[in-house]
Amino acid sequence: MTAPLFELQDLFQDRLLTGRADIEAHLTSGGPFLKVYDHAYVARLLEVMGEDFPAVHTLLGDDAFAEAASAYVRGHPSRARSVRWLGAGFRNWLGDTVPWSDLPVVA
Repeated sequence: MTAPLFELQDLFQDRLLTGRADIEAHLTSGGPFLKVYDHAYVARLLEVMGEDFPAVHTLLGDDAFAEAASAYVRGHPSRARSVRWLGAGFRNWLGDTVPWSDLPVVA
């Protein structure tokens, strides 16, 4: 028997935010395709971070910014329904996290 829709939606969201695979027990097929959603979700969040922190993006460059923003997003899953507050702690996180904390432009 399949779980109620709201439970599946919660499990799907948990998968995106934390990487937990509990939803896979409820799938008859397509489990590997969940990675498409993982990638798209993180890509959109990185795009938002780039829009919110254009100067940091420019100073770090594409690769370093993507690495930093990805680490931040994975380590600080958003609990808000809006992406508006996604990067609220990014500045402090950069200042406290090696190797970015060692950069004069961040410190």
